[in-house]
Amino acid sequence: MNILVSTLPIKPQKKTSIGMSLAPFLTSLIGESFQIKSVLSTNLLHSYDSYGEWLNQYVSDLNKLEINFSDLFVDEFKKDILLEQALKIISSNLVIRKKAEVLLCECGKVDVLKSSIRKNQDGDNYYIKDGKIFCKCCHKECHEFHSERLYLTLNPEYMKEVSIFPNFYKKSMAMFYEQYKNMEYMISKERKTGYNVVKDGRIFSLDIDFLWMNFPKVFKEQEQILIASNHQLFEMFLLHYINSLEDLRKLYFVATPYLKNPSSLNLQEVFQNKDALYQKLCLLYTLKWRCNNSNWDMSMLKGIGKLSLEKRQQLEHYISSYPNFDPSNIEYSLQDYFVNYLNYQSNLQLVRKGNNNV
Repeated sequence: MNILVSTLPIKPQKKTSIGMSLAPFLTSLIGESFQIKSVLSTNLLHSYDSYGEWLNQYVSDLNKLEINFSDLFVDEFKKDILLEQALKIISSNLVIRKKAEVLLCECGKVDVLKSSIRKNQDGDNYYIKDGKIFCKCCHKECHEFHSERLYLTLNPEYMKEVSIFPNFYKKSMAMFYEQYKNMEYMISKERKTGYNVVKDGRIFSLDIDFLWMNFPKVFKEQEQILIASNHQLFEMFLLHYINSLEDLRKLYFVATPYLKNPSSLNLQEVFQNKDALYQKLCLLYTLKWRCNNSNWDMSMLKGIGKLSLEKRQQLEHYISSYPNFDPSNIEYSLQDYFVNYLNYQSNLQLVRKGNNNV
């Protein structure tokens, strides 16, 4: 089939948390259940930190959980293709040179439009203290400069409807559309990112995020299911727009609930000396797809722990053997699989009854 499932590119960390296993696990599970190619996509393109030394450890940690993939994508190894695709967009009239008021810190990690700063609200790379803006990396105060950058125009002509599960996130996508249509998104930085482009005779340092967002174009598959946390909704929206400029591929996003851990629950103790299958089943059945957040349920954790290895293996066979996948209706298949097919109580009853199909 001309379909794949992939994580959005993930930055490996020094230590792999249970949350960092979620998108890879669901990607692997969808690949097996739908019988399609599965890809672990990783993000090593970064001008500040070196994540390469942690990549092997990350893959090893996932292997210990028996989370496997058809392929491993490392954006750093495909940077020439990514840059080629980015240049196609930059050469179009959708990318413009423009001078505007920007905020910069000493190390250059904060490089944002002043107009994008929300009053009394911290950002990904900065925090606000006593009315001043500071970088989370160098902790130096950010100062205002009138500077020229490259901007990508968000033209409504190319802003097509986003396919996303759960469906209620389509409201978020519609809000992004109303907020950003006909606006301009900064795609170059003051600091040296290592990826230079020329626009109308001037050299600019390309923003790393804009570069990696071209990653769906690296794969030959024309239909792609992309899985990430619901904290990355804007990245999904922007990636979808960038892909729509060429109208080559159909993207289907899966936004996973954010896992919240009650202070009374020590997950390290819960999972200590437990096998990989137990951890994966707990991770899967903790997810509440009708909500933004999912809380770990101690009664459910104990219930899975009481199942024999044979029963847990039967559950594993069931969750990875979805019989109703319809390649002509991927959006419906995702909805049906996660909401109807994967139901802890009904799946448990099938196992306890010894259903032959499990």
